[in-house]
Amino acid sequence: MAEPYQGLRPLLKVHRLMTAALLMSAANTSVAEVAAAVGYGSARAYCNAARRAGWATPRATRARTLG
Repeated sequence: MAEPYQGLRPLLKVHRLMTAALLMSAANTSVAEVAAAVGYGSARAYCNAARRAGWATPRATRARTLG
């Protein structure tokens, strides 16, 4: 059975986190730049959002993609 409509906020959160993860794979971008690009007020806000959602932190994302 389909889940009830949750609104746009959850979709926006996932979109922001996915976009941020893609941007973190570029070695020349800082966490603060990525956070600002996807709409977070600070690098800390981005890190906290990733943790709350159960996603990898920016540092872990970068380590995994740039190894």
